[in-house]
Amino acid sequence: MLADVLKELKLLPQPEKNLGSRLRLLRQASGLNLHAAAQKIGLHYTSLQAAEAGNDIRWSTLVKIAEGYGLRVMEILDNGKLAAHIGRVFMDRENGIG
Repeated sequence: MLADVLKELKLLPQPEKNLGSRLRLLRQASGLNLHAAAQKIGLHYTSLQAAEAGNDIRWSTLVKIAEGYGLRVMEILDNGKLAAHIGRVFMDRENGIG
């Protein structure tokens, strides 16, 4: 599954055009369903669902999502940094951490 996620990340062109896809990949890599991720982040699940669908979201919501996953916004927007984070999440899950 990690290879699939990383492959999909490499196929994403411009970060700002695929923010919803990035957020979905991040959630999936964390092994969380929409409701669990929203609860962890501190958002209503419909807000996270809208963000993952690519709807416009407020900067403050994006910051909250990033912080909920232990990231900064720029790490979500940068392919390399997001791929590295997802890799670490997968490795932690494989090793029973987190």
